[in-house]
Amino acid sequence: MIIKRVSNGQKINIDKLSLEELYQLHFEEEFYTARKMEKELPFSKERDKLLQKAYEIIEPFKIYEGQKESTNLKVGIYRKNFRAIFDRVVARMKPRELYNIVELGCGHCNFLNNISSKKKYKIYGCDIHASNIGSNITVKKENFYNFLKSFADNSIDVLVADNVCEHFMKDEADSIYNLIYQKLNPDGRIIFIIPNLYLGPNDISGKIKNHGKKPLGFHFMEQTYKDNIKLFKKHHLFTDYIALRLSEKRYLLIKNILGLDKIKIFLESILGKINFKRKRAAFTVLGLNTYILKKK
Repeated sequence: MIIKRVSNGQKINIDKLSLEELYQLHFEEEFYTARKMEKELPFSKERDKLLQKAYEIIEPFKIYEGQKESTNLKVGIYRKNFRAIFDRVVARMKPRELYNIVELGCGHCNFLNNISSKKKYKIYGCDIHASNIGSNITVKKENFYNFLKSFADNSIDVLVADNVCEHFMKDEADSIYNLIYQKLNPDGRIIFIIPNLYLGPNDISGKIKNHGKKPLGFHFMEQTYKDNIKLFKKHHLFTDYIALRLSEKRYLLIKNILGLDKIKIFLESILGKINFKRKRAAFTVLGLNTYILKKK
């Protein structure tokens, strides 16, 4: 496959590149685009165009990297985990005849297609490079701010974002979270999966040898669990359940009473500073990348 680099216009055949070479080129394109985006105005068409153009070559990078890493199976398992959390959260909500389900960063619509057989779900998605759209799914290719503005206040029953919030740009995040609060049903729920900074960098920066701990690709807001909880509270979004992973498809959801969320923050502060091989597994079991929120 021949790709044309965003950074310098160079054409490169990526078919025979090593995994390390793919990582390096991928990183260079994300780094270049991210710095260009930071210089543009919030929610501008210029930012959207830069991101769209970058993903035209980053998607092939990810496919080739996945083939060489043999990670396709891992991605499939991860999606099952997300569906398991979603089903358990919806089961705990007040019953409704019709649920408005919204996903930010729906990508290839894998999750939305997975739940599309449920007749009680009216499904919406947004992604600058969305594809593989089901017949009963409404998807917009635009930035999150314009997408959320199109909904009536208090109309979204469940909003989900799987590894997306870390991509919000710092000068746009407050506006997006304000809209999320405004559009969420008073009895609605939010499910966020956000990679933890203590395990990062979790964007392509983490694949580069001797890079350091700072994400320099498209993870503009990669943060700790504690920092995210603080950010959500700033926008009047509070933890409804804390999640503990029991197995691939089983999660224990515990109502956040008596400050249980503070226990997770305390454990994060200890585990985050310890360098041991199973730290990622510990963070996963404790749900330190999972946020189930509501309005207050």
